[in-house]
Amino acid sequence: KDYIIAIIILAGIVLAFFLYVNFAPKNYLQGIFERKINVEVISISADCKDCFDLTQIEKSFEKNNTKVEKKTLDYKSEEAKKLIEKYNIKTIPALVALSNSIDKLEIDKNVFSVGKDYALFDKSVPYIELGSGETKGLVNLKEIQASNCKDCFSLSQIKKQLETMGIKIENYE
Repeated sequence: KDYIIAIIILAGIVLAFFLYVNFAPKNYLQGIFERKINVEVISISADCKDCFDLTQIEKSFEKNNTKVEKKTLDYKSEEAKKLIEKYNIKTIPALVALSNSIDKLEIDKNVFSVGKDYALFDKSVPYIELGSGETKGLVNLKEIQASNCKDCFSLSQIKKQLETMGIKIENYE
């Protein structure tokens, strides 16, 4: 009799699991098996029209398994100054992502400096160097053509391609 009861209980558990997996709402299951990772994304920027746009870097944290809280700070603000000092930031714009689960995020270590509970992006070009206040990383292009070349053509299309890739051209001659 004990074997029969055990088999009935086991069959009931298997049936319940089958019904649960196949008929429970997927969002409900996802919430049980996968908790969202809280990430605070702080952009530190300046009033610089030529500087790198952090939008794509910010969006890289917006994934199904994350809950992102965004904040933008001017680099002269007190809160930004504390972050600049804490993370030894030398250039602006920069982005700091804070999370207790930073190791569970897919972060490219070639792009970010990663610590225990943070990821830092400070490799933007063009940028403002905090030590000097100068904007650096703008490109100067100079096209040189032979005046006697009848088959030569202008390389202005290359300039457009570089700009499409986000490279800021300061001067083109």
